[in-house]
Amino acid sequence: MRIVRIVMVASLIALVMTMASCSSKSSKDSDFLVQLEGDARMKVSGSMMVVKGDGTSVSETLTVTLPHTRPVKGTVVSVSMQKQDGGSGTLRVRIVKDNKVVAEGSTSAAYGVVTVAGS
Repeated sequence: MRIVRIVMVASLIALVMTMASCSSKSSKDSDFLVQLEGDARMKVSGSMMVVKGDGTSVSETLTVTLPHTRPVKGTVVSVSMQKQDGGSGTLRVRIVKDNKVVAEGSTSAAYGVVTVAGS
């Protein structure tokens, strides 16, 4: 499990850094919704990174029970979540901006991981 988390965090950092290099440092922050959905009461954990318009970033570790929605403000949002229950249910992760889905992914694998990023 520890190796999966290390790979997950490394992938998240690489993805955000790539997307951040494509955005202007003077970009205005936008409102995003991070939506975590799946079987009711499924437990998931992972991390979220938000790059702000001034080039700074904020990282947060999450452990939540589904469904869960989190509003964030920034220019780039990246989320990597892993199922904790080992069950067969589906975990869906969406990033929404201006009522449009800008990134989404899902997994049905036991202890599956979903990593998405949007701007």
